[in-house]
Amino acid sequence: VSRFDRKHYFYPDLPKGYQTSQLYQPIIGEGEIIAPLPSGGEVKVRIEHAHLEGDAGKLNHFDNYSLVDLNRADTPLIEIVSMPDIHTAHDAHDYCKELWRLMTFAGVCFGDLYNGNMRFDVNISLAEKGSKTLGKRAEIKNLNSFRSVERAIEYEYERQSKMLDAGEVITQETRGWNDATGKTTSQRSKEEAQDYRYMPEPDLPPIRLTEEQVKNERETMPLLPADYRNTLGMIISQEILEILLDYKQLVDRLADLKTEYDIHGIDKETSKVAILKISNLFTSVLLAEENSSLLNDPMPSVKQLMDLSSMITKNELSSTSVKEVFLRFFTPEMHFKEARAIAKELNLIQENDLGAVEKIVDEVIADPNNAQA
Repeated sequence: VSRFDRKHYFYPDLPKGYQTSQLYQPIIGEGEIIAPLPSGGEVKVRIEHAHLEGDAGKLNHFDNYSLVDLNRADTPLIEIVSMPDIHTAHDAHDYCKELWRLMTFAGVCFGDLYNGNMRFDVNISLAEKGSKTLGKRAEIKNLNSFRSVERAIEYEYERQSKMLDAGEVITQETRGWNDATGKTTSQRSKEEAQDYRYMPEPDLPPIRLTEEQVKNERETMPLLPADYRNTLGMIISQEILEILLDYKQLVDRLADLKTEYDIHGIDKETSKVAILKISNLFTSVLLAEENSSLLNDPMPSVKQLMDLSSMITKNELSSTSVKEVFLRFFTPEMHFKEARAIAKELNLIQENDLGAVEKIVDEVIADPNNAQA
């Protein structure tokens, strides 16, 4: 059973005077997220809970005035609250990226950070060397990129360190991040839970989920990043796989490709070589800046990619021709054509049969017109 509460506070972006939230019985309990690090290690972050609430509006601050935008006020959102297990800006970056992947792969949200589908609030507090007791925290609200998370933490760490070294007192407050200046600025004091005067929400009934409903959701859960790491991690290097995991449609297609090879009983080495060839096309061609818009188009079919890989193995296409055929998969008139048909249409197939080449040479030499020339 999950219940709603009213969180009372006055602020211009909250016209009701309270926010619909969940304090006592949130919809999701404890858990953890394990995010791989570029170094090969991992950061494990405990999740305290996740709760549903209505979003506040948006304040736009200018030199001597502010404007309020209430278009998103009371839009439902889910807030995931982590425990203080992150100790570096780099770890925070990698945790946020893994959380973003989980939410997009599971279909919780589109994950469009620029347009606010997902945002990050970062709480930063320092402890004296050798102590586990954290000082007062500053919360930086509504960060909309992984890089902003990292930069904001680095700046806030320096700001609080200098204040503490100078004997100043840290104020518990909410701060905003300015990406252009690379600085945080104070917005308002940060209250404790009792200051919000929580009370049960009288207008909303509790949410009751049965064990069967939870079981059904688990059984229909789509593949998550860890599943792709298990499936493709023995084939593709960690560095390349982590790049591909930022694009669900790419790892989806590579996993489909592996499944198809397994179904047809193709030996593992042949399958591995083919998948590596296609993953290389994804990273070197599709993710190139000039082709990035193609990520919004339908992906090539498994058969198209298998046929293209086979032609590469048989050396029937030059490296330039491989790229051209691959890109043609994304053009509407060729989207459903086979790789070989596209290559023939564009006259890109290389002739590697020595006997066939000798026959062509003999025909050219025997042609009187060529002899005369």
